[in-house]
Amino acid sequence: MWWKTNPSFFTEEQERLAINYPSLDCLIENNTVYMRGKLQIANIAAFDIEIKLPDDYPNSLPEVKELGGKIPISGERHINYDGTCCLTVPVKMHQALGKDYSITDFIEKFVMPFFANQVYYEIHGVWANGDYSHGDLGILECYKDILKLSNLQQITELMKIALQIFPKTTKTCPCRSGKKLRDCHLPELINLKATIPTNLLKKNYKTFMSYIR
Repeated sequence: MWWKTNPSFFTEEQERLAINYPSLDCLIENNTVYMRGKLQIANIAAFDIEIKLPDDYPNSLPEVKELGGKIPISGERHINYDGTCCLTVPVKMHQALGKDYSITDFIEKFVMPFFANQVYYEIHGVWANGDYSHGDLGILECYKDILKLSNLQQITELMKIALQIFPKTTKTCPCRSGKKLRDCHLPELINLKATIPTNLLKKNYKTFMSYIR
């Protein structure tokens, strides 16, 4: 358990939460750390939420649930069938947070905007800043943005290279530009390897390959 192996980090996280979000309580249940309480969105709305920190936090991302039943469970509203909130594509979260993020970083960058967007949607019927599609399609849309490609086959070929320990950069880039990888998509691959956990990149790769086969 991360909070047992790194108690000083756990204490720091508790202190950060108490200072920045005093309406959220930190507690441990069955060896799992939770944050529960009210999240206030300006002076417009408040949501009862739960943030569950995984055993390998911060390597894996926390899970967030809205407990008050204010948001319907549906893909359109980005609420999964198990009640967890689809804040955005995990790849985007890892890239924005980096490896040494805090719980307050997570809340400020993704939890607050998610619920603010829910309020906006209730009023206007659309998302304030657009959104990725729900599920696998949204994940693919994210990789399309990162790699600046639209072809699924080419995207998976680049992801396969990113999963290699020592990829050969003198080979022709899979994007069919005719350039060598080092002169084409190498910066994007370096970005993937540096910001996205290998297990997540591998999981996304396998998902995309299942659509090709």
